[in-house]
Amino acid sequence: MVLMTDILTSKEIMVSHGAYLADDPSKSHEFTSLDDDVQIMLYCKAIMG
Repeated sequence: MVLMTDILTSKEIMVSHGAYLADDPSKSHEFTSLDDDVQIMLYCKAIMG
């Protein structure tokens, strides 16, 4: 599930700023950049349906 403000068309950037929920933390980590000053990962439980 991705909550986002806008989608970019660049091949290097899949989507823009948002909250990414995944069953594996490495999936969410793929959307970060080394250029970001701050990277935060929250541990959440979500009900999908």
